[in-house]
Order: sequence, then C-alpha cells, then structure tokens
Amino acid sequence: MIEALLISLATVGVAELGDKTQLLVLMLARRFRRPVAVGLGLVAALALSNLVAALFGRWIDSLLPDALLAWLVGGLFVAIGVWTALGDEDDDDDAAPPVSGRRAFASVFGVFLLAELGDKSQLTTVGLSASLADWWVVALGATLGAALVNLPVIWIGHAMQSRRLASAFRWGGAGLFVVIGVAVILAGGLG
Repeated sequence: MIEALLISLATVGVAELGDKTQLLVLMLARRFRRPVAVGLGLVAALALSNLVAALFGRWIDSLLPDALLAWLVGGLFVAIGVWTALGDEDDDDDAAPPVSGRRAFASVFGVFLLAELGDKSQLTTVGLSASLADWWVVALGATLGAALVNLPVIWIGHAMQSRRLASAFRWGGAGLFVVIGVAVILAGGLG
C-alpha cells in the first residue's frame, strides 16, 4: 500500500513539473490574490479528477489481460514522455482586482477540473491505477504529488519563474516517463 502511494505521488509529481497546471496556478493566484482559496480549489479539483482517473484505471485493469495492459501502460508512459518533451507555452495575463474567496475557490475548482481532463497527470493516474493495487491509494498519492508540486507555485509566483528551469524540468520529466514506460513494457507490468 505504501509503495503504491509513493509511486503515484512521485510519478504524478514529476508529471506536474513544468506542466500547464503550474502556469495556470501562477495566473490564477496572481489574478485572484487569494492564495488559500486558490489552493483549496486546486486541491479539491485534483482530488476529484484523480479519484475518477483511478477508478477508470481500475476498471480498465479488470477488462484487459496483464500482458496487453503492460504494453498499453508502458506505451502510455512513453507517449506522456514525448508529450512532456514537446511541452507547451502559455502566457500569463495581467493581474485583476481581487475577488471574494468563495468566487476564487469556485473559479479555480472549475478551471482545474476542466484543465485536468485528459491531462498527462490524469492519464498517468489512470495508468498507475490499472497497474498497482489499491486504486484509492493511487488517487491519494496522485493528489498529494500534484498538490506538493503545485501549491508552492501559488506563493512563489512570478519572482521564481524561469523559462530555463521550466525547460530543464520538462526535459527531465520527459526522460523519466520514457524510462518508466520502457521498464513497464520490459517487466510486463508494475504490480
């Protein structure tokens, strides 16, 4: 159980490094100027998104033979590595006047719930849940990993943002996903 938690926490945490989620966190934290509301909205959306992804992964695991699942999950990780390497650049908007904490929470929750649909971290959670026991532990680990990587961005803000550092994280994460994908394919599964 602890192994599934740590694997999902680390893998999803790496998937989030330099991801559009971090850029979105920067933008929304700056726009709403409500760090607690932005953080709570982010974590609530991540928890719901990862719960759905883990349940979907568990369902897929029940349908497919282990060998085919290993190829699919390994291929998914390799594809996520390529996706990460290609990256995407988003621009940050100018700051707007502050809004209420409830409005900031609701806005952030809705934006992140939609932004995570089909995101590489959500697909990672699906793959991990299909490969590891205890889908709920995978959901918890994925949520903690994403939160640990994204919550500090709210307070760090633009002062610590560096395109060179983001690029290094993106390429490092891409390489890690390709290595994980190949290892899963060679080993025939994670669990």
